[in-house]
Amino acid sequence: MHLKALCSDHALPFREHGLVTKATNICHPTIGRKFLLAMKLTSILLLAACLQVSAKGYAQRVTISGKHMPLQQVFKEITKQTGYYFIYKEKWTPEFKNVDVLVKNASIEQALELCFSNQPFTYSIIEKTVVLKPKSPVKADEIIVTEAPVIDIKGIVTSENGPVAGANVIIKRTGKGTSTAANGQFKLEDAIDDDVLVVSCIGYETQTVPLKDKKGFVFVQLKVAVNKLDEVQILSYGGATTRRLSTGSVTKVTSEDIQRSPVTNVLQALAGRTTGMSISQANGLPGGDVFFQVRGQNSVSANDFTSAPLLIIDGMPYPNTPINLSDVTGVSNSIGASSPIGYGSPLYNLNPRDIESVEILKDADATAIYGSRAANGVMLITTKKGKQGKTKFEVNAYTGVALDTRRVDVLSTPEYLALRREAFKNAGITPTAANAIDLFKWDTTRSTDWQQTLLGHTAQTTDATVSMSGGAGGTSFLVSGNYRYENTIYPDRRGSAKAGAHFSLNHTSASGRFNIALSAMVNSVNIKLPGGDYGFFAFDLPPHFQPYDTAGNLTWDWTGGNPYGAMKTSYSSKTFSVTSNLQLRYTLLKGLDAKVAIGYTRVQGDQQLISPKAAANPANISSSNSLNISINQTLNVEPQLQYTGNIASGKLTLLAGSTVMKNIAEMPFNVIASGFASDAYINNLALAGTYQIASGYNAYQYASFFGRANYNWDNKYILNGSFRRDGSSRFGANRRFGDFGAIGAAWLFSNEDFGRNLSFLSFGKLRGSVGWVGSDNVPNYKFLPTYSPTLYRYADLPGLAPTQLENPDFGWEATSKLEGALELGFLKDRILLSAAWYRNRTGNQLVQFPVSGQTGFNSYTANLTDAVVQNTGWEFELNTTNVQTKNVKWTTSFNISLPRNKLVKFQGIENSAYTNSLVVGKPLNSLFAVPFTGVDAAGKPTYEDLNKNGTIDFFGLAAYGKGDLAYIGKTAPNAFGGLNNSISYKNFQLDFLLQYTYGLKKKNFLVGHQPGTFTNVPRKAVEGYRSRGLDNAFFRPTLSNDWFYYAYFSSATYTDASFIRLNNVALSYNLAGNTLRKLHMAGARVYLQAQNLFVISRYDGFDPESGVKAVPPLLRLAAGIQCSF
Repeated sequence: MHLKALCSDHALPFREHGLVTKATNICHPTIGRKFLLAMKLTSILLLAACLQVSAKGYAQRVTISGKHMPLQQVFKEITKQTGYYFIYKEKWTPEFKNVDVLVKNASIEQALELCFSNQPFTYSIIEKTVVLKPKSPVKADEIIVTEAPVIDIKGIVTSENGPVAGANVIIKRTGKGTSTAANGQFKLEDAIDDDVLVVSCIGYETQTVPLKDKKGFVFVQLKVAVNKLDEVQILSYGGATTRRLSTGSVTKVTSEDIQRSPVTNVLQALAGRTTGMSISQANGLPGGDVFFQVRGQNSVSANDFTSAPLLIIDGMPYPNTPINLSDVTGVSNSIGASSPIGYGSPLYNLNPRDIESVEILKDADATAIYGSRAANGVMLITTKKGKQGKTKFEVNAYTGVALDTRRVDVLSTPEYLALRREAFKNAGITPTAANAIDLFKWDTTRSTDWQQTLLGHTAQTTDATVSMSGGAGGTSFLVSGNYRYENTIYPDRRGSAKAGAHFSLNHTSASGRFNIALSAMVNSVNIKLPGGDYGFFAFDLPPHFQPYDTAGNLTWDWTGGNPYGAMKTSYSSKTFSVTSNLQLRYTLLKGLDAKVAIGYTRVQGDQQLISPKAAANPANISSSNSLNISINQTLNVEPQLQYTGNIASGKLTLLAGSTVMKNIAEMPFNVIASGFASDAYINNLALAGTYQIASGYNAYQYASFFGRANYNWDNKYILNGSFRRDGSSRFGANRRFGDFGAIGAAWLFSNEDFGRNLSFLSFGKLRGSVGWVGSDNVPNYKFLPTYSPTLYRYADLPGLAPTQLENPDFGWEATSKLEGALELGFLKDRILLSAAWYRNRTGNQLVQFPVSGQTGFNSYTANLTDAVVQNTGWEFELNTTNVQTKNVKWTTSFNISLPRNKLVKFQGIENSAYTNSLVVGKPLNSLFAVPFTGVDAAGKPTYEDLNKNGTIDFFGLAAYGKGDLAYIGKTAPNAFGGLNNSISYKNFQLDFLLQYTYGLKKKNFLVGHQPGTFTNVPRKAVEGYRSRGLDNAFFRPTLSNDWFYYAYFSSATYTDASFIRLNNVALSYNLAGNTLRKLHMAGARVYLQAQNLFVISRYDGFDPESGVKAVPPLLRLAAGIQCSF
């Protein structure tokens, strides 16, 4: 900045002063410098002697232009522009000299020094007051103070998650302040236009807001704090807290964590990052099943789908099970699990990049307010919202590849042929062209790597999300769109296309009393795949199988079929989902808000599975076309009242509300058409030889009242209580309503006097909770007598047959939850450690009761009070900041969950329908098998005769004296978790996540393949047979039926499925400021990402997580760019 001091003789540069003044006595540069030095020394001595305060100019900027200006007029201009006030005696004014001033963007101190350079007075700056003083001592009387007008200030404090309640708003000048109400509003009196507000709230960065030109209203948007203890945790019904102040068990995963993974399902990004929630991917196909469970299975009747937690998206419930389940629609699905992707994951529809955060609520304190739907935990998904500021455009796009890197070492053609001949020899059977076509007809010099041929291709992925967001005043918005395409590792490269849009609008009135928030997501998914999974062919096909004959026709010599025939089948799935949410809030009185939330969700899925004649063996020609439509709609209305106020040294928050929900799940039609004369007619159902048609309609209604009270006393003692009364149409007339509730408490002992004196301890908290929740995650109408149509007709009408007995006492399963936890922080929170113990007990189990055959039924479903399932466990988290300098930061996060599940009691289980699957004292997911003891001298398997009756009984549990099946392990792990490291150096950042699972078993059909039969086998099976150890799990090649019992009912074919997986690696670079300016960008980041780089496991199959012969989770590599304008 070039500034000049003009005088009558000549011009000299005075860059340090930033103004120009006409004063003839300082025209000479030497005299000017001495005079300025004298003024500075005078100021220092005056401050030291009188008031001992700093004479800083507070970096205020002044712009004044005028000639022969009275000094009083200069004072007024400075007061107007900076808020600095002048104190002097009225009788001094005649001595004031006019000045010529030309000031542009100068500091107040620079302006004052030059304006007073030719005055008979000096000055002192005290805070924002300028005190004049003659150069000779005077008495202090008749002082005049310039004053600014007093104003009242109103405003609202928000964050990216909505209004912030309880934020502290203080006037910096006076220290006077207040706190925001539940809707984020506040009011302050006795402010002036030049004041500055200081806004702070736990969980957010402190922000200063100048009041100048705000015209009495201030809109403040706080940024989330970096400290993990102060991260905001979203709770039920719009509530929020922090990890520091939480009384419940909540695990949070942020959008930054999610976006480091190039995945299509948000659940895949959560694996290894959340304590207490186990996640497993069933296969590597687009849209495939992903199972997730919070703190174990609670019900003996639950499965992988019905034990999933309650899903809440932006405050509204979302289907947590596939919409085409028969339990949902009431119709047995003609495709169902036979599709290549299984039933599919309900969260595949969502775009992970639309998600701001995911909170997992686990204990009673966090979940009880959801009452009858919270026994399995709650997953809260919060989508991204618009933020205040100028409109911003953002693009995030990447392209990548996916491939299968884990293979099974199988036999080559010579090895396979030698094993086949040995099997015939051991069986005493002579091979012929009729019983050994692979030995006589096929080309024995041919060898094909079927894993490479069918699963060895490289899949392509393209993903892009574009958004526009911004806001001003009390309005913010966000609009985004996304598209993703990915194909498979199959030869025909079919795949999935996803497209979606996301919209969010938030507006707060100028008075701060009214707020409206609207959000909506629309997503469309189109999946096209072959009708089956090629994993079966890739492993089982003999290496010299010839798929085509010399004429180019498909061959059908192999009993398992032909993979190229399977390629002619087709599966398609089209899913369209709409999720919308409208929230209205109005402040009735100070601290009292009324709110209503209205949500609507619709998910529609269309499936089709076509098997033409061209895909079938001509010896058994058949063709079929199966298709169905499933629709799931939910309307949810929740009026609420919330009060927030201060009592003594604490803050009280009260919430009361009601929920009215209606869900309709229907399958308008479910068709199986077959017997088409030609493949050309297969899409015309009217030309089918036979067809079956079914439809279903299920209505589910739910009503409840709930309340919550939270009291925080001085950030030391926090008490939280919740209650809910639910009514569900899924239960009988006598058991339709249930009461649920919880109490949670926390003690922040680090805020006590003794805690503050512990230098090594920066944070310490004890918390605990106890409560009762329920589960209505059961099929509809299980309490009613039901009937199904039969083939018999009367009076030209179809007959009906009873299918279910009435049970008006069909009621809730109830879960009691107990938890205690200790959370600690060391070295100014650079080390954060938490340990939690929990115990969940679920009673009143819904089980199958046997009934007399005279009723026409074998059993009916009812509650058994003497059946209890228990889940206990420990969960540990460790977060450390290992290095933190100006250019380098390295953080580590480690978590481990140690769950235990068991059936505590079950009266009469030995005579129940569960006598072959459950044992008291063992887990619900137990594995039972006859203990395998090795092979005898002849190479045949031997087993332990547990009941000592001289024979091996493969069909009864030894625990009940009904057979030789014994407990050998379980399918759930003893421990699981993850280790994440994040390292940043200047603009570079590297993140990598290790996921691990320990202590579970899984059936390994690769070991179970019988050596010597008409399928390929792992090389390990042959090598094991050759070694012939006593504990060898492989017997000699043979064609006998002994293998069937060995493979399916003995412990020999179960193996340890523990693993360590490098689940995610992400490397990114943020472009620097100069580069951004040249590119006209606000921000830009380039990145490389990898998912599922490798797995270390003793499991011999494709992957320890997926199905036995399913396409495994794939290695994914991606390169992308994220930029904003």
